[in-house]
Amino acid sequence: MKAVIDLGSNTFHLLIVKNEGSLMPVYRNRVFVRLLENTSNNRINNLAYQRACNACKTFYLKIQQFNITKLKVIGTAAFRDSQNGEMLKEELEGILNTAIEILSDEAEAKYIYQGVEPSVRNLEQPYIIMDIGGGSIEFIIVNDNQMLFAKSYPIGLHNLAKMLAYKGLVSEFQYNKLADFCKIKLIEIINHSKELKISTLVGNGGSFEICNAIAFKEKLNSHSNILDVTTLSKYFRLMNSLDIEEMSKIDWIPNNRKTMAPLAFAFIEIVLELLDVNHLIYSPNSVKEGVLLNI
Repeated sequence: MKAVIDLGSNTFHLLIVKNEGSLMPVYRNRVFVRLLENTSNNRINNLAYQRACNACKTFYLKIQQFNITKLKVIGTAAFRDSQNGEMLKEELEGILNTAIEILSDEAEAKYIYQGVEPSVRNLEQPYIIMDIGGGSIEFIIVNDNQMLFAKSYPIGLHNLAKMLAYKGLVSEFQYNKLADFCKIKLIEIINHSKELKISTLVGNGGSFEICNAIAFKEKLNSHSNILDVTTLSKYFRLMNSLDIEEMSKIDWIPNNRKTMAPLAFAFIEIVLELLDVNHLIYSPNSVKEGVLLNI
């Protein structure tokens, strides 16, 4: 068996599969560590630091229960960009008894593409992959079965929250500020999308997992789903009409995602409009599946 541990900015993942080129999980676990929550001076705080250590201790114990012949551990934006990211990396390497590779922007985008592509192989091209993380957001354009363009933007949800002074709901002022920011920041991907006349976006990650739960339309294949953009828009509008107390009572958003969900939905809505996308696909695959296919 082989395994990957993905040390993301918001969640840590452990995925174990058989060796025979299959991505069918034998075991998987996800722990919300929120590394970038309440950061100060670009440093991961003590509580988040401890959550990361505890998660890796749990993963290490689980790995010992399986006959793992290949293991790769990767870290992404929080480790790249935080002042104490290297120190946390070294501590987690001690806990896991293995080296951790901190992926570059380019490597992260490549693994995302390699992980997502098998799950949407019958999708008409070109299309855009968008991976929303806590520390960064990746956009990848696929055409003729090749990665035509890829870019990682350091504007993950936690960074956007800081920029907007976000407190759990998105005001009209914050929404407009975010839309203006995206028009400038994402101009390169917007122009590429227009030139190639791209109308399909493939979303993955926790935010799109929620979108899949509320706006599933039909299956694309045995892995990925087609989402109803109209239904999703209705939920976006509903989200904008709620207050904090009403948000806390929603049962279609997991409790550990409720804080950032309104911001994630606002960002997705803005991107869909800027890219003029009318076909939305949810893929459960991401960077960790891409890594597994390479070990």
